[in-house]
Amino acid sequence: AEYMGYNIEQMEIQEINNIESQSKESEPEVAYDSHQQTKTAVETEDYEDQWIKSFLGRKGNEILCEVPSDFFLDELNLEGLKKYAVNLKTIIYYMLNMEDPESDRDQENELDEKELMKQAITIYSLVHARYIQTSKGMKQMLIKYQKGLFGTCPRVLCEHTPLLPLGESDIPLKSILKMYCPKCQDIYPTQSKRHALIDGAFFGPNIASMFILNYPSISVSYTHLRAHETSLHLVCRLLLEKK
Repeated sequence: AEYMGYNIEQMEIQEINNIESQSKESEPEVAYDSHQQTKTAVETEDYEDQWIKSFLGRKGNEILCEVPSDFFLDELNLEGLKKYAVNLKTIIYYMLNMEDPESDRDQENELDEKELMKQAITIYSLVHARYIQTSKGMKQMLIKYQKGLFGTCPRVLCEHTPLLPLGESDIPLKSILKMYCPKCQDIYPTQSKRHALIDGAFFGPNIASMFILNYPSISVSYTHLRAHETSLHLVCRLLLEKK
């Protein structure tokens, strides 16, 4: 049966589903058990990533992408990073605001808050550089690129072409962030003072090339090599010419 063009049976089914969903939402969820001192899944989801959100909320860090917690918990994504932290697992749990049940309390206490923060930023930079090369990370980068958060090319002939971030090294504290123009193929300093001291390791030397390979519509034709072109320019160009 229909009423004013609507199927009554479908309306009734939808109404039942709405009532069931509302009843589930109205059920009390214990976010914290004061006796057991344990967190439920609901609280854990809200509790995690507070350090990450706080770090990304700092002035100038809006150009960084938010790496999801499950990416940190996959050991394959942390391969080779132990040398950058006294205890990599401790740093990961610190960043995710999670308690490591197997942690050594005495060893944790050896690191003060300042040292934990320092190592957490280093690990986040390295994991961030890996995450933005994934499909999900690339999508976050695309949104920032389209919004022009990385700045635009200062050259008049480039007509405000959005820039792409890159670092001259993937090793922490070896280089500061630079910007690459996909139109004139030049590398520029960051235009904003807020980004001037960001470690180049957050993005690494390959992200600009990989980004354009994933989104070829933003690329331009490459017809010649510039006399002043550095090895980093050349890497970007050769990778792009393979498409």
